[in-house]
Amino acid sequence: MIPALRQLREHRGFILISAGLILAMTFPTIVYIFRTDVFWLPAGNSSDVFFHFWDAWHVKRVLSGQSELFFTDALFYPRGLPLVYQSFLLPHAIVVNALQILMPVSNAFSLAYLLIIFSSALSAYVYLLYLFDDKWTAIFGALVFGLSPHVVGRANTPVIAFVAPLPLALYFFHRGLGENRFRLLVLAGILTGLTCATSLYAYACLLMTLGLGICGFAWTRWRYRRFWLNVILLMAVIGLASSWRILPIMQSPQSLGDALVWHGAGEGKNDFISFVVNHDHPVMGPLLESVLRIPDGAKLSSTSYLGYLPLLLIGIGLSSPRFRRPMLPWLILGSVFAVLRLGSTLRVNGTEFGHILLPKHFLDQVFPFAFSAFGETDLLMFGVLTPLAVLSCFGLAALQRLQPVARKHSFVFLLIALLALEYFVPVKEKIYPAEQFAFLDWLAGEPDSSEIRLVNAPMGRKNSKRYGFYQSLSSYPQVEGASNRTSLEAYTYINQNRLLEAWSKNRPVNCESIGPGIYLAELKRLEDDGFSHVVYHHRWMINFQLIADSFRHAEPSYSDEYVSIFRLEDLRRSCSM
Repeated sequence: MIPALRQLREHRGFILISAGLILAMTFPTIVYIFRTDVFWLPAGNSSDVFFHFWDAWHVKRVLSGQSELFFTDALFYPRGLPLVYQSFLLPHAIVVNALQILMPVSNAFSLAYLLIIFSSALSAYVYLLYLFDDKWTAIFGALVFGLSPHVVGRANTPVIAFVAPLPLALYFFHRGLGENRFRLLVLAGILTGLTCATSLYAYACLLMTLGLGICGFAWTRWRYRRFWLNVILLMAVIGLASSWRILPIMQSPQSLGDALVWHGAGEGKNDFISFVVNHDHPVMGPLLESVLRIPDGAKLSSTSYLGYLPLLLIGIGLSSPRFRRPMLPWLILGSVFAVLRLGSTLRVNGTEFGHILLPKHFLDQVFPFAFSAFGETDLLMFGVLTPLAVLSCFGLAALQRLQPVARKHSFVFLLIALLALEYFVPVKEKIYPAEQFAFLDWLAGEPDSSEIRLVNAPMGRKNSKRYGFYQSLSSYPQVEGASNRTSLEAYTYINQNRLLEAWSKNRPVNCESIGPGIYLAELKRLEDDGFSHVVYHHRWMINFQLIADSFRHAEPSYSDEYVSIFRLEDLRRSCSM
């Protein structure tokens, strides 16, 4: 038998169980992967999903030599926008672009969502199989990791859902330090450094995890010179592998300060109740919210749920003297991230205990570069998932030892089914009608369509996420945009034009309000800078009613129920009427 096929056969239990549960728990995603007649997304109404369509389009332009990775002039045209802090999920962007050879972009995005879940479970399976040398124990732990609400419930933000690099990096790290194997440490360093290509938050959590892991190894090996040489090697490889991403950030200290306070002084999604309530579960969510009388303010995070079954297994494992000691390092590791996840002050079921300062409050002041950027502390779940999976496996092993089960496979399969029911998060689907994209076809039919430059109105960050999505389908540069960290300097050009400045502040502006001379002069400046069309989006966009008077006297060149498109000469003509 071919070795690769032999390996697949040997691990067919994991492949069949994980694939089947993924398809069931994300249904009807699999159906829409094969439907090319509808634009469907497993992301509900969240606007964050549009970031990742734009990222995939931008990465495609980078790979074809049409753009730089950390700068674009397609947004905030004509001056452009630095993308130093953009959370590029490069593997996702590359996969989506590759899949588009075979299918439309929405289908590619949906398939990539399923691949993210499977790859995350697979990476955990590899590590847990090494730790426990038992396939069924590893399968259970891999599903604790891969089917967690943090992964399955993040279809709109794959940059957070993609956690596959973490257990794989720990696998190479664990074996490399434990066995003094040079090559494995190099692989651990490379994979850790390249985690920057998936998420800077995951990279930070992985660095903290490795740091705590080194401290654990040092407890017994600090006297050995070889150990410290291995640590230095690991740190050097990580530094080299991540320098392409970290150096541009470090070279812009002013924008670094802006990035750290992006979320303001407050923290969000940090209520303790989210550890023990799966808010999005169709049955248990409403039931527990009713019994516990959970206020709306405590329901902000639906992706931090730990699960009663994993917690029960952890309790069983800790009650066994045989497993308590090996569980302790993982318990400490998971607890560190869980406590950090709670934020700077304790909040339980909507009640803020401001006098109880938690470790993150002090770490924000001592190490602001590492901790202040976690404005949404839910992102620290990156560091909780692997310890949770490992500890659950210890508990499963202890349970099997405490009460040996004749039909071990059936017993573990029953636990997996219970876990899947407990972790279930319904897919929040969204269908976009074809008519919504009709204006892009009209623009493509314009003379010199390759020279089109757009002003999309109404403006604003949330609206611009959708405009970026439209840009990923059409490639037309536009005057505004949205990135993970958009500096105020990006709006300099907009603020210097009376028309753009008014629309950015949700004020109507027309020939009458500012006078024909100024109005025509500002239009001329836009035209000189290459702009050709103003697209007024008058459905689903925030504040579109507030600027409606801007186009009261103008006759659009194109109009449907979603947009009205004005060539600049249409607006100029309205001023001479």
